[in-house]
Amino acid sequence: MVWVGFVTSIIPLLEGAFPFIPSFPSLPPLAFWGNSRKKEVEKRDDSGIMSTGGERMNLLPNAESAVIPDEKLNGYALNPEREPNKAKAFQEALGYNLSNSDSLKDNIRSHLLNFEAIEKPDNGYGKRYDILMTLTGANGRTANVKTAWIVDKKTGETRLISTYVTKKRFKEVP
Repeated sequence: MVWVGFVTSIIPLLEGAFPFIPSFPSLPPLAFWGNSRKKEVEKRDDSGIMSTGGERMNLLPNAESAVIPDEKLNGYALNPEREPNKAKAFQEALGYNLSNSDSLKDNIRSHLLNFEAIEKPDNGYGKRYDILMTLTGANGRTANVKTAWIVDKKTGETRLISTYVTKKRFKEVP
């Protein structure tokens, strides 16, 4: 995979520099060549399925306007008095705590379109989705973070309902 990354970065430098080097068609972004589920998104159809340059993945509906309530981070996930294990995991794995919860919120939001949303059964309040994402935290370390979402049946709002650091890994994409 390193060779592919090298080729995709060197070709634009070589094109036109030497008459014997042909022009190459645009290659997909390096994320497409890797073995993680992270993909560069090209376009979404009406069903919420996105094309990723050959593969399709289901993305969180209304991801661009998804709500991440402060109380889900400050009141639960990062609160050592309410959820000591979750708070400790976020602090140790990614360097997030109550003092930098806005950075975690921004990090989650900026990665919503990079990972597949797995639909879960409707619990009567709306469609639910899980997203397993890889985040690089405030401390520069990387960890997998599971986020759970609901598309509220009454309001149509897409909202975070839970998040935690996990050791779960992505399944290989065939």
